[in-house]
Parts: sequence; C-alpha cells; structure tokens
Amino acid sequence: MNKIYFKNLNGLRFLAAFCVVIHHIELLKKLYGFDYYNSSSIVNIGKLGVILFFVLSGFLITYLLLMEKQQPSGISIKNFYIRRILRIWPLYYFILVLSFLFLPVIPLFSMPKYTALLHENFFGNFILFIAFLPNVALAFLPAVPFASQAWSVGVEEQFYLFVPFIIKKTKNHFAILIGIIASYIAIKLALIFGMRAFPDSYFLLKSWAFWDSFNIDCMAIGGIAALILFHKKGKLLSLLFNNCLQAFVYLLTLILIITGFYFPYLEFECYAGLFAFIILNLAGNPKAIVSLEFMPLNYLGKISYGLYMYHGIAIAIVLKTLAPSVSASNWFIYPATFGIAIIMSTVSYQFMERKFIGMKLKYSKIISGDNVKK
Repeated sequence: MNKIYFKNLNGLRFLAAFCVVIHHIELLKKLYGFDYYNSSSIVNIGKLGVILFFVLSGFLITYLLLMEKQQPSGISIKNFYIRRILRIWPLYYFILVLSFLFLPVIPLFSMPKYTALLHENFFGNFILFIAFLPNVALAFLPAVPFASQAWSVGVEEQFYLFVPFIIKKTKNHFAILIGIIASYIAIKLALIFGMRAFPDSYFLLKSWAFWDSFNIDCMAIGGIAALILFHKKGKLLSLLFNNCLQAFVYLLTLILIITGFYFPYLEFECYAGLFAFIILNLAGNPKAIVSLEFMPLNYLGKISYGLYMYHGIAIAIVLKTLAPSVSASNWFIYPATFGIAIIMSTVSYQFMERKFIGMKLKYSKIISGDNVKK
C-alpha cells in the first residue's frame, strides 16, 4: 500500500487555526463588553485562516485522488466518502449536540443576543446544520453560538461532492478546475455589481452572504497546485521553487496580512494564490527555505480540527470566568484561551477522533496523514 506524507502541512494547519482563534477572541471580547482590537488586520485574519484551510484541503484531496487514480482499481467514490465521513462527521456532530442541546441551557455559555436568537430560529438552524449546510444557515439565519465556525466544514464537504468525480471521470483536470474558478468569480462579480444597482434587494444581499463564503474557487486553486506538483511540471516547478521568489512571496504575504491589505473584488482569490504557492513549496520543494516540521507545531497541526471547533467554548470560559479577575489583560486572555482549547482538542483527538482516523485504513489505497506514522 502506498504512503504519502507532506512535511510542514501540519504546521500550516495550526497557523490557519491560530488566525481564526485570534479573530474570534477579539469578536467575543467586543460581544462580552471587553476592550478589543478592531484593526483591518484583525478583521481579515480570521477569514484568511479559513482560506488557508480551504487551499490546503483542495491541495491534499486533489493530490490523494490523483494518486488513487493511478492504482489498478482506480478511485473508489464510496471509499472516498467513507474516509471523509470518518474524519469529519464525529467531531462535527458532537459540536452540534453541544451547541444546540447542552450549551444554550448553561448560563456560563449564554451569549448576548445570539442565545436568544437560537431559540427563536432553532428548527431552521438545526435542520440546515444536520444536513451539512451550516454555510447556508449562517447566510440566512442568525449565527449559532459555538457552532457557526462549522460553516467552513460545510463548504469543504460540498466541494467533496463533485471533486472525486472530476478526478475520476475526466482527463483535463486543469481546465475543469480553472473553469470552476472562472465560474465562481463571474457569479461573484455579478452579485457585487447587482448589489450596487439594487442595494435594497433582499435576494441579492442573501445570495451574496452565501456566495462570499462558498469559497470553492479557493479549494480549486489548491487543487491546481496539487496538479502542478503531481504532474511535475518541470520548468514551472523550477520557477516556483526559486529561492528568491520564495523569500519574496513569504515576505509579501506576511506584510499583506499584518497590514490588513484588501484586494478589491478578488480578496480571497489573491490570498489563495499566495497560500497555494507557499503550500506547494512547503510540501513539494526539497530545498524550501522555510520549515515548519518540528514536534510541537506538528502536534498542534494534528489537533487543529479540534482547535477550530472548540475554541469558541474556550474563549467563553476565559472571558466569563477568568478574565474579569485579572483585569482582562491580553497577556492572560490569549495564553489561557489557547491553553484550554489545546487541552480540549487533545482530549477530543486522543479519545474520539483518533479512533475514527484509524478506521480509515480499511478504506484507503493510499495511506496519508496521521495514519502514515502508525
């Protein structure tokens, strides 16, 4: 059985989760009445962390499907979905049970405004979340405390509905992924100009709320990076692996994120392109000038799904029980939040997620991720 393990990507996963947690700490500080930062970098960093997750997912899923296609029996669509279910669903539905049934009745986790709105919109939200449409719920209904971050998990699962068929049934994968990106952008621009022409249109506003978070084009950009690496496009890889270009892109990306720079119209697509370049080098360049491959960061990347899903609970615990007694200093709030989130994620990974990850082996022709080191 073939194995594939990309170095550095666990570290990137943690950095993506780190960005999301920072953004949500500041959002919840505002909601709970604490002083908070409202700079453009803080506003953007959470969504950019999610975009990094999307590009990573698009890259990994595409590459693994390409490897599986080379096997004598080809791609098993059924086994693909079983593997996705085993990795994603247990924690996803566990968070739903907590967020819909238990946390709303515990005073500690009462969230100003949103807990009351959850009761008012319970049935609609619950049905959409159960049906793996949390991004639709977030676009059309009030946010669900401690579960709304799952919108991005929904987008990924929706991308998975068609990507294995694309890789299995078609030959010109580049053209199809570029077509997905172009189609997404065309609809995005149409909605932008439509809202300018009809600013009071409820239909356009809600359509935009959904489409702006349905970032399958960013996942397709990650898929294109996987195609470039998999097919070993020599001259192109030689250019993309250039040390000077690497240094320039790393520095540029860091400056853009720190300054909160906004690309008009194509904000997420531009950042996704930069992230795809970084992923391509970290995963496939044996002479990459940056390495994220060391034990603490690697482990934090392994539990990053838990960090992403549990961190809202950790923030609430810190802000509502611990922070008031220590004057709400960020020197306390940030380490305490990450500490609690890491503990929760570690317990979740060791006693729930890991068991399901191990079960994936039965349905895998290519061993990847955590199962490589078993």
